[in-house]
Amino acid sequence: MRKGRFSEEQMVKILREADKAPVADVAKRHGISDQTTYGWRKQYGRLEPTDVKRLRQLEHENGRLKKLVAKRDLEIEVMKETTRKTGRRADPAAAVAYARTRGLSLRRACELLQVARSTQQYTSVRVHDRL
Repeated sequence: MRKGRFSEEQMVKILREADKAPVADVAKRHGISDQTTYGWRKQYGRLEPTDVKRLRQLEHENGRLKKLVAKRDLEIEVMKETTRKTGRRADPAAAVAYARTRGLSLRRACELLQVARSTQQYTSVRVHDRL
């Protein structure tokens, strides 16, 4: 969506002006068409400038909370699946690998599954001796 010339607060202020004076005069003064004013009225209705600001803050907070819930749901789902599929105590490396494929970082996967991160980078010295 393209960013217009006016912020949402400015649009609402213009609408409040249009409530007190003829729409055509207010539109001409601000360099917009009558149809634009009616479109804004349809979108913003009877909001006040402070209401628009508060609405934007609430939308931002709502988005942040949705991300947190989605992240927590993913972690719970990964925990359930790793214990069901791999048996966490049997092979922690496989459980961490599975959690990584689901989108968790190494640090978060190890923290969730209570596995030391150092075990994920460890390579056996014996394997190298045989080569």
